Amino acid sequence: NRKKKYDAAVDLCNYAIKLDPVAHHANGVRGEALLGLEKVPEAINDLLVSIDRDREDHLSSDILISEIPEKYHGLVALKLESMCQTKKDESIWPGILGNFYHHNKKYTEAISCYEEAFRRNETPFYLIAAALSCRMCCKEDLSLKYLDMAIAMNPSNDEYPVYRIEVLSVF
Repeated sequence: NRKKKYDAAVDLCNYAIKLDPVAHHANGVRGEALLGLEKVPEAINDLLVSIDRDREDHLSSDILISEIPEKYHGLVALKLESMCQTKKDESIWPGILGNFYHHNKKYTEAISCYEEAFRRNETPFYLIAAALSCRMCCKEDLSLKYLDMAIAMNPSNDEYPVYRIEVLSVF
């Protein structure tokens, strides 16, 4: 019964994509259905297409990528690294790769990705993400450095000092 629902979702998304080839939501939904059908490589491709077509509304695809079964992690990392190389002026790809690594407890790799994302687009978000990964691998000084940089960039954000307190409370 569940397989039939996923198959139906894939069919509907195929039709939507046929009508509108840049229908990023259809790619995201089809990617989710393909995951349900355990067609993981195809799902990864659809999720990446969905992210690539809509930078503002990519969170659900980003989360689904982080949930990919472990045996496909190498494939996900390879595809995301390829996107980082292909689209060198875009910060979103190293940011998503960082999220993938962080979610999978590869904090050192996540930090490197967030640093690259920040080099591409100096937004405090990437500094906070790097600080949280630093926190998870016991790099207190680096975590605090990133948090202080984020606070300096956006002193009116009430959440950043809270992150700083959380980091200090861990160490």
